[in-house]
Amino acid sequence: MVSLVALWLPILLAAVLVFVVSSIIHMVFSYHRSDVRDVPNEAAVMDALRPFDIAPGDYMVPRAASPEAMKSPEFQEKLAKGPVVFMTVMPKGPIAMGKSLTLWFLYSVVVGLFAAYVASRALPAGADYLAVFRFAGVTAFAGYGLALVQDAIWWNRSWTTTFKSLFDALVYALVTGGTFGGLWRGALAGEWGVGSGTLRDRVRNGDHSRRFPFLAPIRPAALPSGLRARRATRAPARHRSRRARGPSPRSRASWGRWE
Repeated sequence: MVSLVALWLPILLAAVLVFVVSSIIHMVFSYHRSDVRDVPNEAAVMDALRPFDIAPGDYMVPRAASPEAMKSPEFQEKLAKGPVVFMTVMPKGPIAMGKSLTLWFLYSVVVGLFAAYVASRALPAGADYLAVFRFAGVTAFAGYGLALVQDAIWWNRSWTTTFKSLFDALVYALVTGGTFGGLWRGALAGEWGVGSGTLRDRVRNGDHSRRFPFLAPIRPAALPSGLRARRATRAPARHRSRRARGPSPRSRASWGRWE
């Protein structure tokens, strides 16, 4: 079982990436612009509703107060005449995008926490990328998408709009699963934290190329002179000789678990 604290970076990075991807989806692509439609003669409808000063909230018109009232002839007549409306009344004034964006980011963090919890309970520390991707991605898709189907079932929300939102949820799930899969081993090995096992120290000591091949070109000689001097003074002679003759069998076995 893996600690959730060790997965702080995948949780936060997944939320940031989902936030960026969702912004691109809604600002660059246009398939969400048809999610809601205009009412006929919008000005007349607004003028008719304005005198009632309806408070912000969710409303149904017509609405029956009890199951028995739903069966009454009067209520059935209202349904037959129409219109039948489910509506959400928002506060007057400009839409507060800052609040909504903040809540959206916090929601993405919560989804990431659930993905991290499921993956950390189901997978060992040495799990491979695809296993982590599968558990974190499926959990994220459930968090972002499945509840949207309820609105289509019970509130008559357009199924087209629902499927478009489910597609968005799939994209967010892929982003979350990929983030967790890519950072899983590094997070659990302490390479994103602070301490002697961090990536910074591995680069400083010159033993980073096996775990991080893309950093192999970095050599101690390429480091600033001050850092080379500190490295030369801090590294004990036995460490320097061990590096000269290669990793010990025990070190090779330890590295093998993370490869």
